[in-house]
Amino acid sequence: MSSLDGEPGDDRSGRQDRDRHRRGSGLGADIARSLHAAGANVIIADRTVAGGEAVAAELGPRAWFCRTDIEQDDEIAACIAGAVAQFGTLDILVNNACLYADSGLASTRAEWLKTLNVNLVGTAIFTSLAAEKMTKPGGVIVNIGSVGGKVGAAGRALYPASKAAILQFTKNAAVSLAPDGIRVLSVSPAWTWSPALENMAGTIEHADAVGGRIHPIGRVGRGQDVGNAVVFAVSPMAGFITGVDIPVDGGFTIMGPTRAVPRGLGSQTLKTDSRRHLVDDRALKRQETVVRLLRGEDRQKRVLDRGLDPDSVSIIARPQNGTTASE
Repeated sequence: MSSLDGEPGDDRSGRQDRDRHRRGSGLGADIARSLHAAGANVIIADRTVAGGEAVAAELGPRAWFCRTDIEQDDEIAACIAGAVAQFGTLDILVNNACLYADSGLASTRAEWLKTLNVNLVGTAIFTSLAAEKMTKPGGVIVNIGSVGGKVGAAGRALYPASKAAILQFTKNAAVSLAPDGIRVLSVSPAWTWSPALENMAGTIEHADAVGGRIHPIGRVGRGQDVGNAVVFAVSPMAGFITGVDIPVDGGFTIMGPTRAVPRGLGSQTLKTDSRRHLVDDRALKRQETVVRLLRGEDRQKRVLDRGLDPDSVSIIARPQNGTTASE
């Protein structure tokens, strides 16, 4: 890649993934690491100072932290101005900040407005203000979607609705910004190892064992899987791609009613470790059932109610040496 020096790593070690969470948690931090490893200067915009500063310190001189509340337009504008002042140009924007807490159809108006303000409106305002300052042509915007925005899930409403809206917004923004030479894409992960999943599963091995049942690849995603996709999306290799979604979901969204079970086993009973498991659609008829297997519904509820604000990181990045992401 001519504009992003270096290559993203391929680390899928559970131990190293856990070490990353101790240094700086969440998908946004992993995306920042991937972009930085590929040669980009990175600005981390987060409301949580400790986590953002930790990631910036880990990455070193080509990284800068800017405390930003994406519900405040003036703070978004200040972050963008700071990016240009710090590194000279603005070439890449990754919109990843989100809230995950969700009470489904029982959600109040205030909860709906809060989630949409962060997940959708924050993304839209950051995109609009950043596009004014971005390299033209050559700028790239990547919005982090989710498989949750593509399928139905009982007990959920706020998060999937906001992610579905982000996928649509990506298309509209791509068409609107194409005349300026700015590409806009989305990347949609499935279950991805993160502090939230760690709180539910305990270990990455347990998460893989349970999540592998609904991901044909046989494991849950890693932050670096998503980071690698983002690096590709902003590189010249993706220069003729805009307005579409890149699924980083281990095959989650391609499965039919048999899930990842081989054909012919849909109604058989398998014996594994002296325990009998019925392998059919009923065993996995709701994603929430599988989630509860991780470590109990009460723990899951605490995680979902708490939300994922520590994971909410927007990233502005610029390739090294003043080159743009599409040169």
